[in-house]
Amino acid sequence: MKKLIVWLMIAGLITGFIGFFIKSKDIAQNESILMNPVRKTFSSDSIGVIELNGVISYDSQGYFERTSTAGSLIRDFKYFTSTNVKAVVLRINSPGGSIGAVQEVCYAMQKYRDNGGKIVASFKDISASGGYYISCFADSIIANPGTLTGSIGVIMSMPNVSELFEKLGIKYNTVKSGKFKDIGNLSREMSEEEFALLQTTVDDSYEQFVDAVSKGRNLSVEEVKKIADGRIFTGRQAKEIGLVDELGGFDIAFEKAKTLANIKGKGNIVYANTKKTLLDYVNELN
Repeated sequence: MKKLIVWLMIAGLITGFIGFFIKSKDIAQNESILMNPVRKTFSSDSIGVIELNGVISYDSQGYFERTSTAGSLIRDFKYFTSTNVKAVVLRINSPGGSIGAVQEVCYAMQKYRDNGGKIVASFKDISASGGYYISCFADSIIANPGTLTGSIGVIMSMPNVSELFEKLGIKYNTVKSGKFKDIGNLSREMSEEEFALLQTTVDDSYEQFVDAVSKGRNLSVEEVKKIADGRIFTGRQAKEIGLVDELGGFDIAFEKAKTLANIKGKGNIVYANTKKTLLDYVNELN
C-alpha cells in the first residue's frame, strides 16, 4: 500500500511538471501567434467561423477543459483581419465569464469591424451574461427560438463560514495594510462599509454592461434597464424585445454574413489557420 501511495505521488509530480511545461510553452506560443498570425490567402467569398464555448476567461480553466479562452478568440479575429476575410460567424455557447476577458474579446471584435469586417453572432444552447455582452459587438445576432440568453447583470458572491469555523474551533488571524485589504474574508461578517464599496464596483460594471447593450442594440439606456435585472429569455422572447435580430441556426447566420459582406454565390467556410499549441492537441484528446 505504501509503495502504491509513493508511486501515485511520483506520478502526480511528473504530471504536474509536464502540465506546467506544456502551459508555459503554450502561453509563449500564444503570445507569439497574437503578434504574428500564420497567414493564408482565402478566396473573396470566404466567411470565417469562430467558436466560443464555455466560460470565458483569459486562460484555460484546466488542461482538459474544452473552453474558448479570450486569448484564442482574439487570435482568431486578428487572423481573419490580417487575411482580409470579409465576414465572421461567431458561434456562441457560453453562460458568461470574467468581465475583463469578455471586454478584451469585444475590443478585438471592434477592431475587426473597424477594418471593414462584418460579424454575425450565432447562439447555440446558451448565450447569457458575458456571452450576450460579446454579441452586442456583432453586426447582427441570430438565436434559436429555444436558446437561453439575456442575464444582463453583474454578480459577486463571497462565502461566510465564520459560524462553521467557530464550531470547529478554528481562529483566523489577519494582518493587513488597510481596512479594505481583506474584504471578503470568509471568517467574518462583511461590514456595511465593505458591502457598500463592493456594491459600487458591481454597479459600475453593470453600467458598462448596460451601455454596451444600449449601443450595440440601438436601445435607450432606460429600455435596457427595464430588462437588465439578471433575468433570462428564450431566443424568441429576446427577439420580441430587440435583443436578437432573427431566429435560426448556423445556416441563417451564414446567409446573413454573406448579405452583410455583399458576398454573392455559395460562399466558402473557413477557419483560423493559426498554429496549434501543445495544449490544443491535448484538449483534442478529451
